[in-house]
Amino acid sequence: MPNRIPSLGGVVPVPDPTKLTTDAVDKAKVEVDVRLSSMKELMDEKFRGVAAEFAMRDTALQAALKAAEAAVRQQNESNTVAIDKSATAFTKQIDGLDEKINDLKERMSELSSKNYGAIGAYIVGAVGIIAIVITLAATLFRHV
Repeated sequence: MPNRIPSLGGVVPVPDPTKLTTDAVDKAKVEVDVRLSSMKELMDEKFRGVAAEFAMRDTALQAALKAAEAAVRQQNESNTVAIDKSATAFTKQIDGLDEKINDLKERMSELSSKNYGAIGAYIVGAVGIIAIVITLAATLFRHV
């Protein structure tokens, strides 16, 4: 039979189970605190990793946006150069046609006194040249 100590309400066994229980609860609290602390450290580490991934993603996104911006700027510059070249070429074509039209005008004025049939042919030719100019202009501006 275990040792018992008399008390007011009865006999308390030796060793006292209340002290053993209190010691066990204190030991369990320490264990739980240690586990919670290690879980907190683990979660903090995971959150730091996620934050680092977000930071890397943001950096990569910024780099991609800068590269896209540079590509758009370069494309715009290229388009401007192409438009300028096209306009210059079109102006040269118009100037060349102006010379031909002026030449035809001179010939028509010379022939006006000579032959009305030839004048009609020159008029048809001039109308044809004007039609070509209009067609070229419409084609060039449709592609720009």
